[in-house]
Amino acid sequence: MTRVLTAGHGIDAIVGVAGAGKSTRMEACRIGWDATGFTYAGPPSPRSPRKT
Repeated sequence: MTRVLTAGHGIDAIVGVAGAGKSTRMEACRIGWDATGFTYAGPPSPRSPRKT
């Protein structure tokens, strides 16, 4: 997770089998990015409410 948060790549991929914790890790990254004001984009979290 440290690499995803600090490497500064324009794009990263998190790959793993079902149940490996990918969504949980990305939620933690989102919290970190939000806390620092970092701008990011990606598919909406299945846990986030949909905007209409």
